[in-house]
Amino acid sequence: MGGFRRVVVSIRRLPFSVKMLLNLMVVSLVPLLIAGYVTQRIVLNIILDNEREDIQVHAAELKLAIDQTQAKRLSEAESFARIASLVSFAKEPSPAGAEPVLSNFKMILSSNANIRSLFLIDPASGSVILSTAEDQKDMRYGNRAFVKEAASGRSSFSTPSRDRGQNLVYFSAPVKTDENGRVLAVLVMAVSADDIWSYVRGAIGQIGVGSLAVLTDEYGVRIAHSTDESLVYKSWAPLPEETRQAIIREQRYGADITDIGSTDFQDITTAVTATDPPKYIFAHKLAVSGETYESGISRSQLTRWTVLESVPHSAFLSPVSDIRASMAIIMGLAAIAMIALVSISSRAASTPVRRLSRSVAKMSEGDMNSPIPEIPDREMSILAKQFEDMRQKVSNSYDMLEEAYLDIARALTASLEARDPHTAGHTERVGQYALALARRLGLSEVEISDVKKAADLHDIGKIAVPDAILLKPNKLTPGEYAEIKRHPSKSAEIIHYLGFLRNALPGIEGHHENYDGTGYPRGLKGKEIPLMARILGLADAYDAMTSSRAYRRAMSHERATEILRDGAGTQWDPKLVLIFLDMLGEGKISEEQPVVPKPGEPVISK
Repeated sequence: MGGFRRVVVSIRRLPFSVKMLLNLMVVSLVPLLIAGYVTQRIVLNIILDNEREDIQVHAAELKLAIDQTQAKRLSEAESFARIASLVSFAKEPSPAGAEPVLSNFKMILSSNANIRSLFLIDPASGSVILSTAEDQKDMRYGNRAFVKEAASGRSSFSTPSRDRGQNLVYFSAPVKTDENGRVLAVLVMAVSADDIWSYVRGAIGQIGVGSLAVLTDEYGVRIAHSTDESLVYKSWAPLPEETRQAIIREQRYGADITDIGSTDFQDITTAVTATDPPKYIFAHKLAVSGETYESGISRSQLTRWTVLESVPHSAFLSPVSDIRASMAIIMGLAAIAMIALVSISSRAASTPVRRLSRSVAKMSEGDMNSPIPEIPDREMSILAKQFEDMRQKVSNSYDMLEEAYLDIARALTASLEARDPHTAGHTERVGQYALALARRLGLSEVEISDVKKAADLHDIGKIAVPDAILLKPNKLTPGEYAEIKRHPSKSAEIIHYLGFLRNALPGIEGHHENYDGTGYPRGLKGKEIPLMARILGLADAYDAMTSSRAYRRAMSHERATEILRDGAGTQWDPKLVLIFLDMLGEGKISEEQPVVPKPGEPVISK
C-alpha cells in the first residue's frame, strides 16, 4: 500500500504538461487499441468461418459426386435385371437360354471398362448360376448383405469389397416375374471400387496443403482413403468383438478381408457413426500424420456412408496468421501516429490552472465542444486562451482518431487490392465516379462524405475471400460465386462496429442490389435500395467493366456505356444512368455542377 502511495505522489509531482500528455494518451489510445482488437477479431472470425464453410462445402460436393455415381450404377443394375432374355432364363434356366443372356452381358462389359463382371445368383442357395467371369462360378454370396436385400425384393449395393485381389463394389437387383413379383434370381454387377475411390483420391490438396478425404461406413470402418490404402478396412477405433466377428462372417468387405484392424480415434468414430453427425470436428488428429486437423462431415443420402474431409491446421490457420501480422503492423503505426498527435496537443498547457477546473473537468469527461470561458484577469486571460487552444487541438485529435480508424479500414482495403494487381486503383476510381455523381445530384456535404467513405470501403469484405476464388483466372463455380456474393454482407459486418462509419453502411451493403430486385444480399428493389447504394453500384459496375481483370480484358468506354443503357431499369436506376452517362459524355468526374431540379421536385428519389 505504501508503494502505491509513493507512485501516486510521484505522479502528482509531474509537470502539468506531462500529466496532460498521459491523460490524453489514455483517452486517445485506449479506444484505438480496443477498436483495432475488435476489428481484428471480427476479421479473423470471418476468415475462420469462411475456411470452415469451405471445408464443409467440399465435403458435401464429394458426398454428392459419390451419391450420384452410386445411384447411376444402381439404376443400371435395375435396368439390366429387366432384360427380357434374363427374365426368361431366370424362369427356366437352360444352356440354350444362357447364351443370349451372356451375349447381352458381354455387350454391356465392352461398353464400360469399370464394370468387371455380371452374374446371376440363386436367392435360395446363394450360388452363382450364370457369370461372365469363370472364377466367380464357384463362389458363394448368400451371406452377403447386398444379396439378401435383393432376394427380399430391394435393390442394393455393397461397401467396397476385396475378392480375389480385386477391389469391387457390388450392385444387386432382383429379377422378378411379371405375374406375382416373386424374385427368381439376383442380378449382381461387380464394379471397380475406383468408380468411387477416384473421387476420394482427387480430394488431395483441394482445400489446402495436406488436405485429404476419408470415406467411412456405418461401423466406423474406413472404406476409402485419399493417401493411405493401408488404412482401408480398418476402423477408427476398436470395434466390439461381437460386431467385428459378425461383419467378418458376413464377408462385408469381401472374402479377402479376414480381419478388421483399428486405430485409436474414438472421437472420430463417435462423430462418423452418429445418427445425426456434427457439422465439423475440431482439433482432432489423423492416423496418416498425427497432425491436428480441421474436418467437415457430410452424410450420404443413399446409405450411412460418411465423408470426412480434413485440412491440417498448418494450412487452415495460415490466412489467420497473415492477417494477424498485418493488423499488428497497422495498429503499431496508428499508435505511434496517435502518440505524436497527443504530444503536440499536450504542449498547449504548461502550468496548473485551478480557476479553470470546471472547464478542465468537462474536457476530461469528453466534452470538447464547450469553449473555455473568458476571464477578465489579464494574466489568467492569457492562460484561458492557452486552455482554449488546447481544447481545440484535443477536439481535432478526436477527429484525427476517427480518421485513424478509417485509415485502418482503408489499409485493409489496400491490402486486398495488393493481393490482386488487376484491381489496383479500383477503389479510388469508384470513389471518383461516385463523388462526381453525388455532386451532380446536389447532395449535401455530409451525404457526399458518407458516399466517399462507402466507396473507400465497399469491397473490404473481400479480404475474407480465399485467393483461390478471388484471383481465379477462369469461370467461378456456383459455390465460388456464392462465396464472392457474401462480400457486401461481410463488409457491413466489419464496418458495423465502427460507429462513425454506420451512415455509410447502406451503400456498402447494398452496392450489388439490382433495381429489379435480382441483386444481393437482400434482393431489394427500386427505391427500396438506398440512393447511396444505387450510386455506388453504378460507379462500381462502370469501373469493373472498363478495367482489366485476371479473367478478361477491359471493355471499351463505348461498350460499357451501351451495357449501362441496356441495364437501366433492370440492374441500375434508370434516372441515375442517364445522369451518369451525361456526366461521362461531358468528361467531368470531379467538379460537376449540381443538376437543378424542377421547382418542388428532388433530383432523384432517395
